[in-house]
Amino acid sequence: MNRITNHISPSDTAADVQEMLSKLEYYNGKVDGFVGPRTEAAVKAFQYTQGLTADGWAGPRTLTTLQEVLQAKNMSNSQDDDMQAAGTVALPPALPEDSVAYNTDVHRYLRKLHDQAGDTFVLTRDGQPVVFVRSPQAVRQVLMDEDNFGKTWDSAKVSNSNADYVMNLVQPMVTNTIFNMHGEANALRRKLLRPTFLGIDAFINGFSAATEHVLSQLPNGVVDIQDTMHTVLRRNLCVAFFGENISFVDKQMHHFHTTMEYFVQRYAQPCHSQDVTQLDEKHLENIVQASLDMINAFRAAPRGAAAERSIVGLMLEKGLSDDEIAGTMVNVMIAAGEAPAGALALILQELCHNKPAQEQLFEEVNRVIGQEGEPMHHMQELSYVERCVREGLRIFAPATLVQRAALQDTELDGYFIPKGQVIGVCVHAVHMDPKVWEEPECFNPYREGNKYEVIKGDRAFVAFSGGPRGCPGKHLAVGIMRVVLAKMVQQFKIDPAPVVNKVVPKFVEWKVEGIPVTLTRRR
Repeated sequence: MNRITNHISPSDTAADVQEMLSKLEYYNGKVDGFVGPRTEAAVKAFQYTQGLTADGWAGPRTLTTLQEVLQAKNMSNSQDDDMQAAGTVALPPALPEDSVAYNTDVHRYLRKLHDQAGDTFVLTRDGQPVVFVRSPQAVRQVLMDEDNFGKTWDSAKVSNSNADYVMNLVQPMVTNTIFNMHGEANALRRKLLRPTFLGIDAFINGFSAATEHVLSQLPNGVVDIQDTMHTVLRRNLCVAFFGENISFVDKQMHHFHTTMEYFVQRYAQPCHSQDVTQLDEKHLENIVQASLDMINAFRAAPRGAAAERSIVGLMLEKGLSDDEIAGTMVNVMIAAGEAPAGALALILQELCHNKPAQEQLFEEVNRVIGQEGEPMHHMQELSYVERCVREGLRIFAPATLVQRAALQDTELDGYFIPKGQVIGVCVHAVHMDPKVWEEPECFNPYREGNKYEVIKGDRAFVAFSGGPRGCPGKHLAVGIMRVVLAKMVQQFKIDPAPVVNKVVPKFVEWKVEGIPVTLTRRR
């Protein structure tokens, strides 16, 4: 008898233990508090099935495990009742993770699982179930329904107070900015920066000049178009930071280039360590300091017309700290630099091999603006340029993992989703769904349905995620991409060059060895 009663707390009795064992179907005797061989045998059976020492003692560990198992069963029964009431069904069993495939070719791996298992499947990730969805209705619901699904970071355990490891980008992000804030703090900063994100007309002259500054220095011959596009995007982003006068940024740009190269090599190996190291932090500190130096230079420099709508101009006017402004600059330079640059580079690589598309682009640009004109004044007329950008963002989605967590018990695609369940959307799999996109691997600028402005229920185009936590700068990014693509085909004929096809093994399409192409000036 003492094997049970000596280890029961005052709030528990032997009868309580018998009742729990009975509910778990280990004990079928009377719940009377009398501990005999039958009760002891039930305790041993429970301990054995739970991997505990089967000694018949109802000690603290056994009691805790009993309570946890019973609680889980009650929750499961409650979910079954909820599912029955809601007309939903249980999620399918979790698939075991192929960690090698996940860490070396994740886009194609998840697409293959969708093709095999359907639009909804459960995958075990780091010991936890993640529900991946692909149907347009489910994707729309996950991204748009902020009452039931909230943003989640799956990399918190490898991040720290200064840096966030991000699967969707090559580089980590600085903490304590709009990108990491939640709730009202995030909403206020999004509202503050709306004049920049929606004010492309104010920056278009600066974007054109920034692009020309880089393209004018390109030689004939083989160039790394991925690195070139990243340089172009960084300079364009400086226009968004400060307005059209950015002469003071040149001395700081090499810091961003050096940091990017460090992280490309740092994460080039599959199954790399995701923990943020002191050296990682040092590289981020370097570009934070470079950003602080640019903020001080901006204060002293003459300001152009667009400065008052610029990111730094708005944040200074609001009285935000230099540290937050610099951190925001770093994160914008990372997120808004990597993603559009990667997509542009892959579009240009496609044009190397897709001569009809390249020739049609050049014909449109030459017809509308000639070889000396500026595309910024004719963007509405360059419809094929925009079509190529949109199709490029579909087929070469630059950052392809979106995650949300269920804020309460809910339903998704007919499945019961319990509170706390993590939901994953692989954008590559969504954009390559043959049920939605005809010949999805074909680059077809005349394809219908690639409207990033709204997520439709019958066709999800989510290059910029979507919903309240989607990319706020998508209009600005697409505007820059259209200007750059038009200028590239206006000035250069683009041909292939030998490529080493090794990518950074994250949720990105960033080539470790770059993307070489052969450029020949048209004039």
